[in-house]
Amino acid sequence: MPSREPLPVRRLRSVQSPGHRVLVALAVAAGMVALAIISAHVAHAAGSGSTSTTPIGSDPSAPPWSVLDPKSDETRPVLTLFIIVGVESLIVFLLVCAALFINITRFSHKPGQDAEPKQLYGNRRLEILWTIIPAVILLIGFIATVVVMVEIAEPADAASALTIDVTGHQWWWEFHIPSAHVTTANALQIPDNRLVRFDITSADVVHDFWSPELFVQVNATPNITTTLYTDHPSLGIYPGGCYQFCGPGHAWMQFRIEVDTPSQFAAWVKHEAKPIEDTHLSNLALEGEGVFLDHSCGACHTINGLPSAHGTFAPNLTHVGSRWGIAGGVLAMSIPNLERWVTNPDQWKEGAKMPAFGFLTPSQLHDLATFLYEAK
Repeated sequence: MPSREPLPVRRLRSVQSPGHRVLVALAVAAGMVALAIISAHVAHAAGSGSTSTTPIGSDPSAPPWSVLDPKSDETRPVLTLFIIVGVESLIVFLLVCAALFINITRFSHKPGQDAEPKQLYGNRRLEILWTIIPAVILLIGFIATVVVMVEIAEPADAASALTIDVTGHQWWWEFHIPSAHVTTANALQIPDNRLVRFDITSADVVHDFWSPELFVQVNATPNITTTLYTDHPSLGIYPGGCYQFCGPGHAWMQFRIEVDTPSQFAAWVKHEAKPIEDTHLSNLALEGEGVFLDHSCGACHTINGLPSAHGTFAPNLTHVGSRWGIAGGVLAMSIPNLERWVTNPDQWKEGAKMPAFGFLTPSQLHDLATFLYEAK
């Protein structure tokens, strides 16, 4: 066979002049810096408290969602951990940019340079260096994470906490305060001067319970109870929701927690535990109460004070008219919106397990919505 000559070695000519090399390096560095600035701007906007963007599934008056504005003793250490990891990431980012810039400007191929560059394979000092640096970075992050986890796991005065049972349903949240005999849905009030303990579980599938300013994310798992604490929360209204996809109504599975003074909380508890009193209802609302009872709404819902309304399958409707929204925020609370919801729930919240009552006459529908709204 005829002998073959070896193919010529083709070397990559990435940048042919020093000026071009500098331009490429500057362009790469500028792109990375721009990316960092944009990311910082987005993070700042998320935590600035701006209400220009309404969170999905909330009415226009919804407060902002932000993990960068902690309001309790449990979320402040989490922000500190975020800052530590962020600073570490920024340092790594700048080191990578510097190394990339030096390599492009000093070590790229130059015209007339045909010799192989010096090989650093087996350089023990370099290998030790680029092993130690990532190990130290990871160790700092690991230690900081463990410290924060231990700090927020269980406070020293946990025995004196106000216990609230939280149950996730498709697609709404049930809150029960055993010590006060209060059960509500998607709306909760807590005192600002007391440690609060949440015992969280699920009635169906895995959900995720989270209010970014008040506490960390915790899974709500069927047949398992997970405990979560929040202490010394600041006065205000804080949104929360489910952060584990749990079905078509997941985006509307939201709640609000209002942090009040002790006297305001005591008044709310007393009000929520009080049964509905017919003497406070208008004639239309009294007619609506009859519609509620005649169509067996009490088989699924509970209303304190109505003997035949003790259902547990659906949300407790005691004083439902005083809540911030309907069905986890899909509609703002009002008589017309209650009518819309009762007529065809699936139109507003896909997959809703409540049957449609579109067969009700307009007057029956209005009476029923008036009863629910006035029963505050």
